[in-house]
Amino acid sequence: HAHKKLEQIIFCINGSFVLCLDDGKHKQKIAMNDPSVGIRLGPMLWHTMLNFSSDCVILVFASDWYNEKDYIRAYDEFKRLTT
Repeated sequence: HAHKKLEQIIFCINGSFVLCLDDGKHKQKIAMNDPSVGIRLGPMLWHTMLNFSSDCVILVFASDWYNEKDYIRAYDEFKRLTT
């Protein structure tokens, strides 16, 4: 999913996972396995997570409260909004 305005910082504080990012033009995969490294997820950034270790714990800081209207849950809609 992506957010229209919300910003987040994501940490893997235990274990590991792979963070997949897509800004509509470029895609990248980041191995999250260092609890001292956080990744800023800005607005309009599609992100998915995969390959969780069995001991994975993720910590996310968000810039605002939950708001369903801020979510983009369909990738087709995200691509339409970023092109």
